[in-house]
Amino acid sequence: MYVCMYYLFVVNLDLLGVDVREAVQGMKLATSEFVSNKQNKRLKTFCLEMEPKVTQLEQDYKMAKEAFLEVVQYFGENQKLAQPNSIFPVLHRFLTAFEKVDRENVERHRIEEQVSFTYSTILNTTTTHTHTT
Repeated sequence: MYVCMYYLFVVNLDLLGVDVREAVQGMKLATSEFVSNKQNKRLKTFCLEMEPKVTQLEQDYKMAKEAFLEVVQYFGENQKLAQPNSIFPVLHRFLTAFEKVDRENVERHRIEEQVSFTYSTILNTTTTHTHTT
């Protein structure tokens, strides 16, 4: 998980979008070259192997960008200015602190229940002894 989070901290969506568009454009050029020169077996193999991957890359990028913009909107940030490298570190710190406080609350609740049980056991034992004597 930490490796993935690290990459979220350094990603610039605009630059990633440029890279994806360049990959799509390069695939279009390779495909058009193949259409005009169908004898080139290497180009055919390349196009057949890479076209689905480039298409998937483009879809994944669009989905990631939409998801990121939803997160940005949810937290009330400016969608045009927000970048993962500025938003995700803040979210990471918040979630880490939230998880720590949640663990502390669970532990405090467990201790309170244990103390309450012990106290009621002592009261019941004391009450039982005073009634029998």
